[in-house]
Amino acid sequence: MPERRIHSWITRLLLGRGYDEVHRTLDYPSLFLGPRHRRLFHDSMDAVMIGYLIGGLDGAVAAMLHILIDEICSSDEEFDRLLRFLASKRD
Repeated sequence: MPERRIHSWITRLLLGRGYDEVHRTLDYPSLFLGPRHRRLFHDSMDAVMIGYLIGGLDGAVAAMLHILIDEICSSDEEFDRLLRFLASKRD
């Protein structure tokens, strides 16, 4: 799964702002659940509500992008590597 910096890079690219607090909040359960953290806050409804409360409509979009990118990267290692490579060139 992508690191927070990659999620923030994608939202900066698409929304003009990183929405780091949205990504940090969505991934907060990783502190005590580790890789199984997606059991919390990673369904569409929870993510949209969290994103909206933190960053309004764009925050909700950032949260949905977070969920989408996590799902794609979990099922496609090549895409995950590509994102990591691209983000490293942009940082």
